[in-house]
Amino acid sequence: MNIRPIGFFGCRVWMACAASLLISLSLFAFDAEPQTSSGARTVPAKEVFLKAFYALDEPRFHCVDIPGHRSRVNVARALVVHTCKEGIWHRDEIFNQSAISKGQLKMSEYGLCVSAGRSSDGAKLILRECDNSTLQSWIFTNYRLKLKRYPDKCLTIGPEPSKLTPGGRRLASRNMSRSLMLSTCSEEAFRRQLWRMEPPLERSSPILP
Repeated sequence: MNIRPIGFFGCRVWMACAASLLISLSLFAFDAEPQTSSGARTVPAKEVFLKAFYALDEPRFHCVDIPGHRSRVNVARALVVHTCKEGIWHRDEIFNQSAISKGQLKMSEYGLCVSAGRSSDGAKLILRECDNSTLQSWIFTNYRLKLKRYPDKCLTIGPEPSKLTPGGRRLASRNMSRSLMLSTCSEEAFRRQLWRMEPPLERSSPILP
């Protein structure tokens, strides 16, 4: 049997084809997403903290929080801000980012949405079944979270100094909390009205003071 040697040009063509095939395969693998049994693509929901833009009097920053911890979480109580729970259990501070883009502040763990108790200054923020009602519909603009129907009303951290939580008095974490309310968007309250959406840090232990 006669075997014809591959010339220099043929070798280059073969190598180019092989490289092209490898690139195509790698791009296909990179672009692949999980699919349901019907073939529809599914994208995992991203989970984020609603985190104060400014540190205020807590260098570890405040995050919107349900009072209590783990089995003691009480979804019937008004929301507060609490030292962001980096490196510890934090399901009571986690929000669905895709829901935020649709105007809902939805807590992933509980399937409930943040609702203002009323549309006036000082209103508490509570959790309710998600229904896209007027007091549950939010817009995120210029780092402020505002009621869509009442765009002069902002999600606002209370003006009082942060206080040690019950757990913070016992534990080395010394976690702090403050009230959370609806308030008129203003320059006076500017530093307490700005927010950012950030995923928790990848930590195996809390940030201690």
